[in-house]
Amino acid sequence: MKPIIARKTAFIAMAVLAAALTANPASAATVTDRSRQTVVRYSDLDLSRPEDARRLYGRIRGAAREVCESLRATDLQRAQIYKQCMHKAVADAVAQVQSAQVTAIAGADIQHPPQR
Repeated sequence: MKPIIARKTAFIAMAVLAAALTANPASAATVTDRSRQTVVRYSDLDLSRPEDARRLYGRIRGAAREVCESLRATDLQRAQIYKQCMHKAVADAVAQVQSAQVTAIAGADIQHPPQR
């Protein structure tokens, strides 16, 4: 059985600086040293139901966009950093949820991302 706390709240956290350093050391000066976090609550959802698992995945992606927004840019270098930030934030949160349904939805999204 999963701990109640883990079932009630998933934390999305990523080291923005680490993502920037991985992508390009020259861009590290433009990124803050602080990690950004947000909390995605899902105690109102039943993750055994596919529609609720999709709803949670949508919340996770929205929270990741919020956390990574400061990295969004049109130039290719910063766009790659933003993409890495989004991928890491979503992957970390999905792993914390420990739901086969949410993991499957995330896997399908990675293989066939929605057009944005």
